[in-house]
Amino acid sequence: GNTGAIAVNSKMQTNLPHIYAVGDVAESYSVITGKPIYRPLGSTANKMGRIAGDVITGGTLEHRGVLGTGILRVFDLAIGQTGMNETEALAEG
Repeated sequence: GNTGAIAVNSKMQTNLPHIYAVGDVAESYSVITGKPIYRPLGSTANKMGRIAGDVITGGTLEHRGVLGTGILRVFDLAIGQTGMNETEALAEG
């Protein structure tokens, strides 16, 4: 995909028949812009896996996208972000 991760649709399907991608290797969609986004996060990976499993077994679940949360911890310092930063917002107009 455009982000460098594997492009998938809302059912976690790739452009190849019967091939799915989830978790830290897969793109998601920004609920703010609707565009592909890459923000690996454990809770998102878990949701993607459940969606793929549901779809593979005939279900109708779909991934609605993410806000763009990222969390980084270095020793005792934790840094988090949700949504767009100023540079991203300006680039989107």
